[in-house]
Amino acid sequence: MGSLPDGSAQRLNQQAAWVNLEKSWHPWQEPILNPRGPPKNRFDFYGDQDQPAFMHELLSQFERAKADLTQMAETAGQTPELIEQLLEGLQAKKARVKFGCGKVLCLIGQQHPELLYPRFSRFVELLDEPNKILQWQAILILSHLAQVDTEDRFAAIFDRYFAPIRGPVMITAGTIMAGAARMARARPEWADRIAGQLLHVSRARYATPECRNVAIGHALKSLAEFFPLLRDPTPVLRFVGRHRRNPRPAVRQKAESFRKKYAAH
Repeated sequence: MGSLPDGSAQRLNQQAAWVNLEKSWHPWQEPILNPRGPPKNRFDFYGDQDQPAFMHELLSQFERAKADLTQMAETAGQTPELIEQLLEGLQAKKARVKFGCGKVLCLIGQQHPELLYPRFSRFVELLDEPNKILQWQAILILSHLAQVDTEDRFAAIFDRYFAPIRGPVMITAGTIMAGAARMARARPEWADRIAGQLLHVSRARYATPECRNVAIGHALKSLAEFFPLLRDPTPVLRFVGRHRRNPRPAVRQKAESFRKKYAAH
């Protein structure tokens, strides 16, 4: 069997990742590998003597194959000063600690976004994080913080936040779409503007045309969740109409379901 052309393997891997994400859209849920043994130093940048008791327990839970992240988030939510320790944990060298802290922060964002709002700028910084998993987690957290944005901080980063929908990383685009409906419900005055950003997916440049079709399916799903909030639904209805003929069956089905649900518009 001949070798694949340059870049083909990466495109196929990205496409496979999207197909898997279609069934359960949780891009931040990266697997935590079973530990091969306790690390000599759980936090490479932390001395054991300097770790708070909560972090000792937190890190020992991350080392287990099945950490109870929900319980960990509830504990942190009841003790807000410990959130800073989770933010520092994002700098850990060990993946299961770094991403575990990110997952717990995502859960806190869902349950108690007001506790993370004072750290809004920290999550904005993570939008430029080279590590994509941390970037995706920050995107989701910011979508929750939009619900408690009493100081209108999100307005300053609106265009920057939605820019990745145009490409090139389709999972980043899909992660933004996953939180778009939540943001539109929290800020209905932005619903048309958010919809306009999602419609950029039609001209987005991802690894393959099929990747774009999968992304279009996620855009349809998100738009359906806040369509009644739109003042001008015409651009979205045109988008839906075009994709009733999309070459991907799952996308055609979503477009048809959308049309039937909102047939009166």
